[in-house]
Amino acid sequence: WGPGRHPFAGWRALAAAAGASEDTSDCPFRAALAGGQCYKLFETPEAVALLNTHPQAPRGSVVVLPRQSGGFASIFEMPDEEAAVFVQHVPRAAKMVQEALEAESVCCLPQAEGEYPHVHVLPGRSQGGEATELGVPSVAFDSTGTQWEALAAEIRARDGGARLAAVTEHRR
Repeated sequence: WGPGRHPFAGWRALAAAAGASEDTSDCPFRAALAGGQCYKLFETPEAVALLNTHPQAPRGSVVVLPRQSGGFASIFEMPDEEAAVFVQHVPRAAKMVQEALEAESVCCLPQAEGEYPHVHVLPGRSQGGEATELGVPSVAFDSTGTQWEALAAEIRARDGGARLAAVTEHRR
């Protein structure tokens, strides 16, 4: 298992290696990565940043997640080296959110439990606006509509890193 790793942390990876297919129906992260409806803000070989479209999430919330969970349900189960590979992309998402929403600050919250490792990037108070209530929001990526498309385009436009090819397409 290795030091600091829960003995059952890799059960998903073991099941996949044994040929079991992963059901994405109950996991919004796996569904988005498998090609489900989502608004990708950027992607790299290590990570993907997605707009959180859950109605209770603050407007402009982003989730950064690794392309593969490695069988871990939480970022805190991951060895530091593995977590660092995708977490290195959080500042890029934070800068995009802060600039696009003209927020005075952003808050980055690593998820402590759940089904898939990820980090929430939440906008702080916008100039003259109300402060974002701190808390880990629920996650959804499958909302559609022009307001989500416009918000995703505004955040993408602030990306100083490598641009997502074909930004007009929000599904992969």
